[in-house]
Amino acid sequence: MLVKHAWATFAATMSAGIWIARVLALVGFADAAYLTATHYAGSSVFCGASGGCETVLSSEFATLGPVPIALIGAVYYGLASLLAWTPGESWSRTTAGILAALTGLAFAISAVLFGIQAFQLQAWCRFCLVSAAITTVLFTTSIWLLRRA
Repeated sequence: MLVKHAWATFAATMSAGIWIARVLALVGFADAAYLTATHYAGSSVFCGASGGCETVLSSEFATLGPVPIALIGAVYYGLASLLAWTPGESWSRTTAGILAALTGLAFAISAVLFGIQAFQLQAWCRFCLVSAAITTVLFTTSIWLLRRA
């Protein structure tokens, strides 16, 4: 009976972590998709009185060649979402490992972009900061899932 209870607790905890990853990936996708859409529409992003979003999003760092960084972010969040929405009974150490590797790479890139905002541009894009925060929590969650898979 004790083993059955321990397994149920473990499964519920894993399930909660998986749901956290699912929600974060979807919210991150929405954030990046919004920035991508405004880029291609040529419209400005509402960022409040600071005006930092326009400074960041119109800088040379906002694109990689002709591709907006936000589009790369949307693709990343789409992939993370696909992994996170793997059915719970199909979750494996491999699934968790791929999610951890993907979010780890994104975390490193977010750290670089955060540094560019802080030191190079000296301006802050709130949507970019939200994305960085989501990636940080998603990476932490994916490491937690990997350790329990």
